[in-house]
Amino acid sequence: MGEYLNQVASQSAFLPKYLAELTTGHEFFRNKPIKDNITGNEFATMPQFLKDFLELQPREVKYTDKNGRKVEYTMWVGNPYKIHLLRSLPTSRITSTSGQIADERYSTSAKLLRLLTGIKIYPIDVERMQEKEINEYINTVEDILVNYGVLRKYENTYEPTKTKQKTSIFK
Repeated sequence: MGEYLNQVASQSAFLPKYLAELTTGHEFFRNKPIKDNITGNEFATMPQFLKDFLELQPREVKYTDKNGRKVEYTMWVGNPYKIHLLRSLPTSRITSTSGQIADERYSTSAKLLRLLTGIKIYPIDVERMQEKEINEYINTVEDILVNYGVLRKYENTYEPTKTKQKTSIFK
């Protein structure tokens, strides 16, 4: 029931919805507190006066993912309440669309496809696909060897020693 009310509230008219969100401090569409919505990546390609109003600043994000791959990108962060105001305006769809058209990461055909159909084209990361394929192959081989008793699993796979040697601290 709460999710249904949240969906209805997120599609309400601009002014009542905006005032209700400000009063509660909760953004209905994203289902998060307004103060937590600091990213404004869709405004990164907008004119400087708009970036200044939103207090938008680039923040470099660098981390290593669980596969050991280094990930780097720029995230735009700003004043969450000003970003929320612009996102709440009826013109926000125009702002979002113009931001997508100005995005330099995509080709003209990819932008046109997204504009006309809503279909996003993502670049193919060949290294990531190869790494995933190799990991799947390794996991399959390990599972087969575990099933045949050649390997055993204990958080990691290992080959048990052939001879068991008793050790004692009293020799």
